[in-house]
Formats: sequence, C-alpha cells, structure tokens
Amino acid sequence: MKPKIIGITTYVESWHVQLALAKKLKQLLPSAMIVAGGHCATFCYRDMLRGGVFDCAIAGEGEEAFVQLCDYYIKGQGELKQVNNLIYRENDDIIVNERKRIVDIEALPFPDRNVLELDKYSYAFTLSTSRGCPGRCIFCSSHAFWGNKVIIRSPKNIIDEIDAVYQQFKLTDFFVIDDTFTLIPKRTIEFCDLLNELGEKYNVSFKWGCESRADVVTEEVLAKMKQAGCVMVQFGMESGNDEILKSIKKNITYSQLYTAVTLAHKVGLKMNVSIILGHHLDTKETIEETISKGKDMKEKFGANVLFSINTPYPGTELRESIDKFDLELLFTEVSKLRINIPSFRSKLISEREVNQYFVEAQYISSYLIPN
Repeated sequence: MKPKIIGITTYVESWHVQLALAKKLKQLLPSAMIVAGGHCATFCYRDMLRGGVFDCAIAGEGEEAFVQLCDYYIKGQGELKQVNNLIYRENDDIIVNERKRIVDIEALPFPDRNVLELDKYSYAFTLSTSRGCPGRCIFCSSHAFWGNKVIIRSPKNIIDEIDAVYQQFKLTDFFVIDDTFTLIPKRTIEFCDLLNELGEKYNVSFKWGCESRADVVTEEVLAKMKQAGCVMVQFGMESGNDEILKSIKKNITYSQLYTAVTLAHKVGLKMNVSIILGHHLDTKETIEETISKGKDMKEKFGANVLFSINTPYPGTELRESIDKFDLELLFTEVSKLRINIPSFRSKLISEREVNQYFVEAQYISSYLIPN
C-alpha cells in the first residue's frame, strides 16, 4: 500500500509491541510519518518520541488533529504548529501544541467497520455515546484525558448508528463503552424507548451492556434498560470501606453500591462489579472487608466480581502525586505496569501481602455459585 502516514493507537499493556511495530514500519517505509495516538501518546509522549521511531503524537481526541496532519503532510497545507493536540520534535525540542476538545461529536462520521474482521471480537461492535467522566477517581486517567466537560450524543444520533450497523452487518449485540452511560437518566430512558422502536421496526431483539455508577441509577432506569435488551451493567465498587472510597475520590458509599446492585438484580440484569485492592490507605483489615463484601455480592446477587491490584497509570492523580500519597514506586518503567502485580510500596501493607490477597480474591472471582 505504501502509505504516507500511519497512525497507531498506544496502550501501556502493548508498550513493547507498539514500539517494535513502529520500528519495523520505519524500516520498511522510511519516508512515512508514523503517528502515536491514545493513552501513551497523551501521557508518555516523551518516551514515544524518543529514538526517532514515532515522528509525532496526538494527545487526547485525534479525529480533527489527524485530518489536519494529513492535510499538512500529504497536501502541503497549513503548518504543524497549527495542528491542535499535536506533539512533535523540532530539532532537540519537543513542541506541545494547544489541546482542543471536539465540542460537536455528532458531527463526526460513524466508524467505518468495513475494515474490521468483526468475527474476531468478543463484541461485534461497540458504541461510544459520550466523551468524558464526571468522576475524579485518583486511580483513573479519564479526566486528564478528556478534560472537565462530559460531551454527549443525543439518543437519536446513537440510534442512527445502531440502525446503520444493523442494516449493513445485521448485528444486534453491542457494548456501550462510555465511562458512565447512565449519567443522565432522562437520556437513558429516551435511548431505551428509541431502541425498542428500532427493534420493532426490524422485528429483532437487541442485546447490550454498559458501564454505570451506583449513584446515577434508579429502579425505573434499570428496569427500562432491561426492557430495551440490556443484559449486563458494570459498577465500580473499588472498595468495601467508606473511608477508602472517600480517600480515592470515588464519591460513593458502599451502601449506594449495594443498593444499585440490589436493584439491578431485582430487575433481572447481570452484573460486573470491579474491585481494586491495595489503595494508598488500604490495610489488611480494609482489604479483608472489601474481599468479604465482594464475595457477598457474588453469593447474594450472582455478580461477576472482578478484582485487580491498584496500578499507578500515567495521567492518574495517583501517579502524578505519588509522594503525596506516601507511596514508593517499585519501578519507573511504564511498560511494567500490570493490574495483577503490585507497582508501589505502602507503609500500611506490604506488596507481598497485597499480592496474597489478590490471589485469594481471584479464587472468589472464579468459583461458581451453585444453583
């Protein structure tokens, strides 16, 4: 194909693979511009641009920036300094252009799924119906990536995309990848009503899942979601101890989480409940309390309980203020970060003990509840 410009989305988990891929591409296509996008490009751009493998990076949203970059590199239009969100080398300096949000995300075209081998994915298609998160959890980089404002699509615009996908691929299963899909109850209900109408139009049943927060769901909303084909909702529990929840800025209580899970179970929804072990103020007692409550969620409500170890990813308040939280990084290489191994040392509990609790918790995640 001999492309003139190549974009690669970058993730911490694929650190070595993406660098090796970019290096090989540079060898095969030395004149092509190789652009990094995504998480690492946003928060680890100096490492991305080191060594001359990636020519530049795009921080945050990339749709408008990438078009501007193509216009510059392929058509010779504009200047690099005018490309919003672009980060690039100029001699020995790294130039960071102005960050800009895309305000009207409905103006963006729907993804071209023709280029994907859809049968290779656990969900044949996913939907992004908003960008941003109202939360400020210290372990999450969403706020740093998107900014302060949550920008949403209208229910009609979302349904138009689902309709287009169904007409082209006849797909009826999807997952909404928003940080908090149910943020605005009125919008959620309108979406469900329109989805039901779409199902009646084609005489099909749509099945879908989403992520939510315990403080923005009601029985009415959950029942409406179930009626519209929702089969699974994920809640972030993170800890079973209210003081820990407060310290990580989750802004919910365990009681709120318990109520949300109870209501979801009542209306017949399956659930994922995500839990993090090893917060900066965690002790043996608080982790044992969390594991016990996670086990309770599984046994009472059949929830799929997902445990991980607290990981200081780039862009999170946890990593940027590691000293403030009185923690010591065990290694500085971003490439070594994994959610199943401890990444820092706390004075309140050893990394060995955190790992032991994680192993115990994995057993709880895996065992089956008798009918």
